[in-house]
Amino acid sequence: DTKILNYRNGFHPVALRLATERLMLTRERRIEIIKQDIFRFRPQRAFDCATGNMFFHHLDDSQILYLLRHIRKMVQQSVLINDIHRNWWMYAGCQLATLAINRPARHDALASVVKGFRPRELRMILEQLEDVRVEVSRAYLGRIKAVIRFD
Repeated sequence: DTKILNYRNGFHPVALRLATERLMLTRERRIEIIKQDIFRFRPQRAFDCATGNMFFHHLDDSQILYLLRHIRKMVQQSVLINDIHRNWWMYAGCQLATLAINRPARHDALASVVKGFRPRELRMILEQLEDVRVEVSRAYLGRIKAVIRFD
C-alpha cells in the first residue's frame, strides 16, 4: 500500500480535497491519504520511500536536516525531493508569469524562487546526513531534484 502524507503542520484543505478527489477518480485502492503532522505520525510499518514536492524551500538548512532525520526513522530506501531550481531565468519567468495575479500571491511566488536551491547548495545540505548517497540534478521546467538513498 502507498500512503501520501502532508508534511506541513498547517494542512491546506484545498490540496487535501483535490488529492482525495483525484484519487477517487483513479479507483486505486492501495493508496491512502493521511492528514497528519509528520512529526507526530507513527506508522505501523516502514515505507519504502518518501517524497517532498515543492516544500523544502520553505525550510532552513537545519529544519531540512531535522525533517529528513526524522523521516529516516520511517523510510527504508530513499527520499525524493522535487523543488525549485533558483536561477535568474526562473525568477524572470516567474515575474512575467505572475504579472496578472494579486500582489500577495505574486510576492509569494517570487519569494519561493529566491528561496529555491542551486544543485551544489542542496547537495551540500543533504550530504550532512549520515549513511546516505545523494544525487542532485536539475530537472524539467526550473525544478531541482534530489534522491537520498539510505545505505
